[in-house]
Amino acid sequence: MLILIRRCGQKFFIGNNIKITLLRIYSRKVKIEISRKIIFSKFRYVNEYFLDEYGTSLAIKKSIVMRLNHINYAQVSFGIDAPQKINVHREEIYYKIHKKKETAYFAFNLINFIKHFFYSNKKFHVNG
Repeated sequence: MLILIRRCGQKFFIGNNIKITLLRIYSRKVKIEISRKIIFSKFRYVNEYFLDEYGTSLAIKKSIVMRLNHINYAQVSFGIDAPQKINVHREEIYYKIHKKKETAYFAFNLINFIKHFFYSNKKFHVNG
C-alpha cells in the first residue's frame, strides 16, 4: 500500500488516465473528485465522492482501491492499493515526468527532421 498525504486542491495521478483531486476537508470526512482521461483527450468524466470515515475504501478500478487513512487538520492521508505496474504519482512529479517525455519527444523529432532535411538535400548540391 502506498501512502499519500495531500492538502485541499492538491492532486495525484493513478496510471496515466485517472486524476484524483482533494476538494474539501471537513472535520471527519473529505470530498474528492475523480477525473478519467479517454485516449488523446483531456481529463473528463468527473465524479465527486465523500469519504466519511477512517478506513473507508473506494474501488477505482478492479485492481485499484483507495482508502481514507487519516485526517489531520489541513492534511489527508490516503492509502492506495494498486498493482506494481501501475504508477501512482503526486501532481508535481507527474507533470515533471510528462514534461521530460514531451521534451525528449520534441528533441527526437527535431533531430530526425534535421537528418532528413540534410540527407534529402545532398543530391541538390552542385559542385564547382
